[in-house]
Amino acid sequence: MATTVLYAEDDANDVALVQVALQPRPDLDLQFVVDGAEAMNYLAGRGKFAERRTYPVPDVILLDIKMPRLSGFDVLAWLRQQSSLAAIPVIAFSSSDQRTDIDKAYHLGVNAYVVKPSGFVRLQTVLLQTIDFFAHQRMPAPLRDLAASVPELREQ
Repeated sequence: MATTVLYAEDDANDVALVQVALQPRPDLDLQFVVDGAEAMNYLAGRGKFAERRTYPVPDVILLDIKMPRLSGFDVLAWLRQQSSLAAIPVIAFSSSDQRTDIDKAYHLGVNAYVVKPSGFVRLQTVLLQTIDFFAHQRMPAPLRDLAASVPELREQ
């Protein structure tokens, strides 16, 4: 069963770098949005994101903090108020190492705050380890295995 990762990022270069970094993992279904407003529409299944087979609810969210229109902080505050989405692990993935940004993200309910590492190998390692950790924290392994084997549970 694929792990869906939603990456909200307004910098096309960062998106391309993450795509290449995660390419060795065909079990990751990468979905990308360009700003906070689009992230909220994706998560709510609104507009062009209404088709859940094409745009599934993510297992993990990588969220840039500094985005146009609505920031990652705005998305995080909204997300944690949505009962059906609030348990999705969110990883703030930002260039900012400002203590105020880190504190605000944790105050709003982020699961982890990762400053984008320099160097491709380090970036790839950090991304894969962080995604793997949080993707498998949502459901205990026996239930995850059961869900993978029962078609009715896979569709949820």
